[in-house]
Order: sequence, then structure tokens, then C-alpha cells
Amino acid sequence: MQLEACMTIRMNSVILMPKMILQTRLFGQLAAVLFLVLVTFCFAGEKGGENSQTSSAQFCISGVPWTGQVWNNCGPANLAQVMRYWGWEGSQFDIQSVIRPNENDPHVGIDELAGFARSAGFHVFVLHFAGMHDLKTALSSGKPVIVPTWHVDGNGEQMGHYRTVYGYDDHAGGFFIRDTLEGPDVFMTYDDFECLWAVFNKQLLILSKEDASVPLMVSSLVSSLEMPNREQCTALELFSGGTAFLASGDFDRAVELFERSREQSLPWRIWWYRPEALEAYIELARFQQVLDITGKALRSYPYSEELYYWRARAFDALGDKERALDALSESHQLRPDWLNAALLQSFSIPVKEGFPGIGLKLD
Repeated sequence: MQLEACMTIRMNSVILMPKMILQTRLFGQLAAVLFLVLVTFCFAGEKGGENSQTSSAQFCISGVPWTGQVWNNCGPANLAQVMRYWGWEGSQFDIQSVIRPNENDPHVGIDELAGFARSAGFHVFVLHFAGMHDLKTALSSGKPVIVPTWHVDGNGEQMGHYRTVYGYDDHAGGFFIRDTLEGPDVFMTYDDFECLWAVFNKQLLILSKEDASVPLMVSSLVSSLEMPNREQCTALELFSGGTAFLASGDFDRAVELFERSREQSLPWRIWWYRPEALEAYIELARFQQVLDITGKALRSYPYSEELYYWRARAFDALGDKERALDALSESHQLRPDWLNAALLQSFSIPVKEGFPGIGLKLD
């Protein structure tokens, strides 16, 4: 399904449907009524987190709390609502203070969410290139699932957004979602969901207090590599395909797709969420393109420690150690606890005592 066709909007605060079918107010009212009927089984007899299930084609986890996020805090908010489901007593602000201490930080990665959950004593499982079967299997085992997805607001602004899936209905053809932005009772069709989920290579985060393992299928990396071969691909589909090739180690093909996506008006915020894509450019010694990409993104919003890091890598590779150190300093100021020895080992700048906070010093 083409990505433009699955861009979704909020309707009646409870249901997301494709733009192409929202043609009349009457249809919208009927759709909202239908949604309320669909979710009734999720709330009837809800007790202490017990699961409600009517058949293998329909499953819903009851008792999953909802957290309304503060600005740009969907990651901590989604993690909070799932951890609270398992008995944790904290809030999104407790999580934010650790993994997003700078309120201007535009993004926290799924691995950062996983790291916080582990530190709180949870069993955690992260899967990249998952499939719809994996998601349904996790849900049917009683585990709510956090997924990074794409989001388009009512003004057409595009951005990344975490969502928590707590049920599915094959008869209705969709998932039930606790959406920290849109509301507690969102229904999204399978087609729309998969389209928005694919932008982030279908990652999922599962956690529990006992065991996060579920019988998941083999990674769908192969299908992600095949997708960009279609004649017509959107910018985000091309970019997602590029990250799949990056994961496979094919840097040439990855950069080829990244460049094709840039030619098709790639949404600029994508670099907030997938800065690791710049690794492919570094590996191919295309350092000026890294500077061009990061410079444009940071001019629009200068608060991404990851983008400053990759900018520093490019300057360092070009032999401009002073500007590399300036970029590292910017990254450190935005997130003092983020830079570490593992991230710094790729630099020619020596690691010594003396540089405030990160132990760096020029020759």
C-alpha cells in the first residue's frame, strides 16, 4: 500500500481511518459507532489486567493504563503505561529525567527505552524487521507491545511516534492502540498500521516482569530488502529500504536508496529518528554529504545530540579536528551522559583528561 494512501488523521478522538474514505460526516459517525462496538469486548469485565479473548482471531489485553504525553514525550509516556501495566509505580517524567533530560531532545531510540526498562528490573525483548504475526503472537501471550511508527497530524506535519498495541481483531481488520497523543481507545486498520510501522523497519519492544520471550518468526529483513526494487516507491519507503541494506552491511545500496529518498522530498525530521543511517555515508567516505544532511536538519532544529555526533565524525575524517571537537561539545552540552568511550573510539582525536565532561583534548 502506498504510504501517501495510508496517512491518517484523528477522527472523533477514538478512531484513525484512511483519508481516502473519510468522505462524509455520516460515514464518520457510523465508523465511530462501529469502533465502540468493536472494543466493547476489551472493557467488559475488565479486572486486574486479566486478558479478554473471544477467539484466536480476536484478542485484547485488558487493564493496560493510558498515559497522555507531554510535548514530544511519546517514548517515555508509552514505556510508562506498559511498565505500569506490569506493576511499576512511576511516571513518564521519571523515565524522561533519565533518557530525555533535555526537554528539547526530539527523539529517544527504542534501545534507550529498553535500557531503562532493564534497569528497572524488567525482562526486555527488542525485535527489528518483525512481522504482523510476531506482533499478534506477543499480544496473544498477554504482553502489550510498544512500536515506533510514523505519524501525520491534522496540519500535515510528519514525525515519528511511539504507540502501544494492546489487542487485535481479524474480523474488523485492525489493532487496538493506547495512543499517548490521540487517546486511549484508538483503532487502526492493519493496512494503515503496517504502512506507518514499516517506516521504522517494523521494530517492536516487549517487556514483562517474568519473561519477555514469545515464539516469534524469523526476521523479515529479506522482504525489507526486496521492497525498494518496486518501480514506484515513496521517499519514506526508499529510506526504510536503505536502513535495511545498512543492517545487512550493503552500504552502497543503502546510500543509493537514501539519496533517491532525498530526491523525493524526504521529510526532514526522519534524521532525528534514524541518524544511524549516516553511518553508511561515513563508511563510503561521503563526508560532505553527512555535513550537508546534518547541517540542514540542525538549522531546522538544533537539539539532536546524535546529529552533532555524526557531524563530528565527518569533520574528524576530513581532518578538521577543531570543528569536530566543536560538534562533540555541542552534543555533550545537549546530553552530557550520552557520549561514551564506545562512541568516541572511532575518532582520531585522543581521549585524555581535561575536556569538560567527556575527557577530550586536541593534539
